[in-house]
Amino acid sequence: MGQAAERGLYMIEIIREESFDSEQEKRELPKNIRQIGSPDIGDRIYIENKVHEYMHPYDALQEKTVYVLLGRFENMIGRQCVFVEAAICLDSWAYLYKKLKHAYDNMVIVGWAMDIRGQLPNLTVAIEKLHRTYFGGEHQILYLMDSLEKEDAFYSLKNGYLK
Repeated sequence: MGQAAERGLYMIEIIREESFDSEQEKRELPKNIRQIGSPDIGDRIYIENKVHEYMHPYDALQEKTVYVLLGRFENMIGRQCVFVEAAICLDSWAYLYKKLKHAYDNMVIVGWAMDIRGQLPNLTVAIEKLHRTYFGGEHQILYLMDSLEKEDAFYSLKNGYLK
């Protein structure tokens, strides 16, 4: 035994073998998606290209537009993933629920987005309060964007804080 063993220090080699316990984990990711954020930190957020394009119109005249994001939450290989598969422009909650009932019955609300044209997509106290009031779930996301300058930021609630 060496000096490390005499002092009670041991090195343990851990070999991780990826195993798929369910059909859900074997599934391939959709082809036309964008992964948002750093892949090695926190939840993974995937947004379908068609949804991203819908929320970034080049000819929009409105200064502020709010969308409700629809899709699914999944745990893939031990990582929480949010898949944004659709967005509905929020005219009113009644309109939203009507659309959900008829066209998006197989999806859940995964968060919301706000396009504030010509302003930095920074989190304010008022926006954070709206998020906590209406979308306060642990993995509900907030997507702030400025489609005019093509800047955006994603936030999700972690340990009580929007990060």
